[in-house]
Amino acid sequence: MNTIILPHKFNPRDYQKPLLRAMDNGIRRALTVWHRRSGKDKTDLNYTIKEMGKRVGQYYYYFPTMTQGRKILWDGIDRDGFKFMGHFPKAFISSKNDQMMQIKAVNGSLFQIVGTDRLEVVGPNPVGCVFSEFSLQNPRGWSYVRPILAENKGWAIFNFTPRGRNHAYRLYRQVLKNPDWFVEKLSVDDTGAVELEYIDAERRAGMTEGLIQQEFYCSFDYGMIGAYYSNVLNEIEAEGHFQRSFHDRDLATHIVLDPGYTTAVWLFQAPYGTEVPVLRYYEDIGLGIDGFGKLFRQWEHDHHYNYGKVFVPCDMDSNAHKVTRGETALDVLRELGFDCVPLPRETNVVREGIPRTEKFLRRCWFDYDQCELGIDSLRLYHEAQNQAMSTEDKPVFTKIPAKDGFDHCADAMRYMSMAFEKDFVRASSYPSSHTGGLDYKPHTTDIARPGAIDDESDMLVSADTEGAYTE
Repeated sequence: MNTIILPHKFNPRDYQKPLLRAMDNGIRRALTVWHRRSGKDKTDLNYTIKEMGKRVGQYYYYFPTMTQGRKILWDGIDRDGFKFMGHFPKAFISSKNDQMMQIKAVNGSLFQIVGTDRLEVVGPNPVGCVFSEFSLQNPRGWSYVRPILAENKGWAIFNFTPRGRNHAYRLYRQVLKNPDWFVEKLSVDDTGAVELEYIDAERRAGMTEGLIQQEFYCSFDYGMIGAYYSNVLNEIEAEGHFQRSFHDRDLATHIVLDPGYTTAVWLFQAPYGTEVPVLRYYEDIGLGIDGFGKLFRQWEHDHHYNYGKVFVPCDMDSNAHKVTRGETALDVLRELGFDCVPLPRETNVVREGIPRTEKFLRRCWFDYDQCELGIDSLRLYHEAQNQAMSTEDKPVFTKIPAKDGFDHCADAMRYMSMAFEKDFVRASSYPSSHTGGLDYKPHTTDIARPGAIDDESDMLVSADTEGAYTE
């Protein structure tokens, strides 16, 4: 009988061993904020392969997109020229599907690379997962997988370098002191894995200081490269525009809808004055326009919304949005009693729509509890890179928005800004009780926003890491 030793052809570096020891000692949740070129995926992949041999089950490796998963891991090569998939011993592989990026092991375990941009995480029954570059992923992917792992007593590892103070940053802050999690933030000063001379060379070659601090020193102070709305969102957050529930039952609640494979929905009101209360963001896949109509009516009942208009894209009455019985999605919504307003076609999204939306966002006050996912998606909405010409250090942009899942939310917000620009929705008149002199402000207290990270709070939180990592 042949013996297969796992991991295969993997000798972890010293700074990688605490994670592996913690997981071997029973930790089921881990989050690592490691700098670029620290070997995040090499470490997590080898732990996954080892677990595949120990427990038969399904193991999924999530990336922001399947394209990234193929480029980084499935076809990826490390700095020494070794293929990542070479860590699977040939004797351990029963079958391999290149198109699906799937490997079946001889013991029955299954490994697959999946993208979270289309939320294709629903359905599998994993016992182990890695969320690679979680700061760039749709955070709803984890919300879908989480209850499955809890039922299966499975494990999850999150790895990323920062992309501003988004959902990944908040998860890091939430679990930093949680003894059930292994949490670690490592910069090049901690690992010594990247020589300072290399970083200085990158700086001289034109790499911005912000990108250097983000990629090599794991700073959360810089956002997504090429992001359209990150700066303005940071500004209005600092001004207190992210608050809690300020729904005014005396005002009409309007809906803006971007239908598609992923359907995005914003709810907002036309206020007294210039500020715009944004009440809710929601997105879903596969629900169908009938399902959304019923959902809106349920919200109407549960939250006492007094619906006004439903703003939809100009082509929602076209063949592209036919439903099963031959009617368009627009027909269905109108039959359900909604006052639908198709918006005019935009001439140029980048030159007109995005600048208009950036200006409009300064007027918005968000119910943070209900809009968190939408705010995160807006932060990550960015210009697409030319993958053939871009490098890690020098991205080359295409001057068009990326289609990676965050565009649905951003498109719906752009429609909202158009509704105001075209005067399809107007600010309400002040009620007789209004004393004047002030613009509308949501009548609640601010959310306690997370503060800046200090050095002492970034200490390692882990299980017992004594003893050598067993290969």
